[in-house]
Amino acid sequence: WLNPLIQLSNKRPLVDDDVWSPPTHDRVNQTAAVFWEEWEKEIDACEGWNDESIEPEKRKRPPSLLRALFRAFGWKLVLGGLLQFSFFLFQIGQPFLVGELVSYIQNGDGGIRVGIGYALGFAALSMCSSICLAITFDNMRRLGSVMRSVLMVAIYEQGLKLTTAARMTSTIGQTTNLMSIDAEKLNLAVQFVHFLW
Repeated sequence: WLNPLIQLSNKRPLVDDDVWSPPTHDRVNQTAAVFWEEWEKEIDACEGWNDESIEPEKRKRPPSLLRALFRAFGWKLVLGGLLQFSFFLFQIGQPFLVGELVSYIQNGDGGIRVGIGYALGFAALSMCSSICLAITFDNMRRLGSVMRSVLMVAIYEQGLKLTTAARMTSTIGQTTNLMSIDAEKLNLAVQFVHFLW
C-alpha cells in the first residue's frame, strides 16, 4: 500500500490529493478548536489567580494545561485505560484456564467436548487479550499525536501573538524547544501513561 506512493514521489512532488486524509476527528484544526475551547474555560475558571490584592489563601488556583487537555481529550485517555484493564483481566484469566486444561488432560473428565471447550476458551482469551492491547496502543499513540500537534499549534499561535517586549524574554530556541521536544515528550508520556498502574 505504500510502494505506489513512494514510486509516485520519485516521479513528481506529492500534493495533498496524493496522500490519505486523516480521520475527521483527528484533524488538527478540529482538535485544536476543542483544546482552545477548553483552555478558555480553564482561564475563565481561574480568573484573578495572580491578583496580588487578594489574600493568597483566597485566590483561585492557577490555570492548568493538563486540566484543559484532560477535559478536551480525557475520554480517549479513559477509554485507553479501560481497554488496558480489560487486557489485564484477559491475561489473568489465561493461567486459570490453562490449569483447567491441564487438569482435564490428566483426568479426562467430561469427554472430548470439555477439552475442546477449554482449548477454544484459551484461544478466545488469547485473541481478546491481543486485540485489547493492540487497540490500546493504537488509541494511545493516536491520542499522543493529537495532543502533540495541538500543543505545537497552540505554542505557534501564541508565539505569533507575542509583543516585541515579550519576545525579548524568551529566545527562539526556547520556543522551538517547547514546540518540538516538550510536545514530543507529552506525546510519549500519553502513550505509556497506563503502564504506571
